Amino acid sequence: MNSRDPRSTTAINNLPNEVLLRIISETIAYALEPHEWLPCTPHHYQTRAVIKGVCRKWHHLMDSSPELWTSFTIGDLWGDQTKANVIMPSRGLLEIWQARSRDWPINIHLYSGPFAVQPDDSILMMTTLLPSTHRWSRLDLAFDERTAEAFLDLDHLGFGLKDIRASSFCCAKMNDQLLRAFGQCPNLERLVWIFAVGLPMTDQPTFHNALHLFPWERLCHISLEVSWTSTEFCSFFRSSTSAQSIQLNMQQHPADSSGIDLHPIITLPKLRYLGIESASSIYYYVGCLNLPGIQYLAIIPKMVPLQDSSGWGAPPAAVANPLFQDFLERTMLSAQAMIIHGYPFSNLNAIRLFSNECLLRIPVLEIEVGESTAVAVIEYFELSGLLTGHHIEHQGPFMGWCYDSLRCCAVRDIFSSFYFNYHVWIH
Repeated sequence: MNSRDPRSTTAINNLPNEVLLRIISETIAYALEPHEWLPCTPHHYQTRAVIKGVCRKWHHLMDSSPELWTSFTIGDLWGDQTKANVIMPSRGLLEIWQARSRDWPINIHLYSGPFAVQPDDSILMMTTLLPSTHRWSRLDLAFDERTAEAFLDLDHLGFGLKDIRASSFCCAKMNDQLLRAFGQCPNLERLVWIFAVGLPMTDQPTFHNALHLFPWERLCHISLEVSWTSTEFCSFFRSSTSAQSIQLNMQQHPADSSGIDLHPIITLPKLRYLGIESASSIYYYVGCLNLPGIQYLAIIPKMVPLQDSSGWGAPPAAVANPLFQDFLERTMLSAQAMIIHGYPFSNLNAIRLFSNECLLRIPVLEIEVGESTAVAVIEYFELSGLLTGHHIEHQGPFMGWCYDSLRCCAVRDIFSSFYFNYHVWIH
């Protein structure tokens, strides 16, 4: 667009201001998922300057629209960390943008780690934005030790934060301190934390000294990458009484020696979405859960186990456990979509599962039972004629069906952090 030619903007400037604002907003922002656990919409600062130079109307519209100045990004998100590729606004510009956002909630994307070009700039950004901490709504953070220390020095009780998405390159002790700091944010509703296990990963279970100090009961949405024993697992779920959505990328910590059957049943009536990507231990961990309102459930084995880089060795093979089968029977009473991979079903247990009338009412289902077991189950029902009017799809080790394509797509959206495909053999 040529800003010197008045005719170049005439048509678009005839649009109502609210429509033009929407167009500008879409222009200066781009949807990006730097990591599947951290979807965000960073803004192009350079694009804002270009748009202001188009014409007087656009210049005025930009300056007078606080919603266009509510996102602050520093550091490259997760890719090339060369100097030319790093977003590094000056302190003066940050102060201007902070003022232009007026009383609007602001979102901060701060990426600093051992890969950062100038880690001191991330600390500068935090201190520059201190006057608006009460308006901080969402905070995306990639921490190194120095940035974490600077963050811990802030007064978190005054934060307006509702959403924190973090990735840390810190020791377990520092992560414990960060968790306690996050817990001081009075309005926090969502916490996403990738690589919360700390370094070294074998040091102690994730948040070992801070798990009980965090107000999990206040959070509605939780996504964590952790290393836990059954004790931490049960303590977390026992405290997450308000959670509507929980996703865990989880590894069993080597210190785990307790039996899950020693823990009483934990009931979470508000939980609607549960996704767990874990090693074999999870099939008995979840046996203590009672989720009467669950709608979407996905339990799958880890594709890239944490122990690959920690020296823990290969995880043990999954072992059949009646507690897990009882958990499935409780869950299918309300579930609308169920994806279960990696559990070692026997022929008898698989037949029992697919004979359950409640399972047959779930619109979206995929269960990995093993190739020979799948054949045995299909043969059983064909000979018995017990599934008249209900068709079970199967291919290789998978069995299931899809009667609701919208719910099927919703599973992928809800559990977007997981490295798995489902129903590709059906659709």
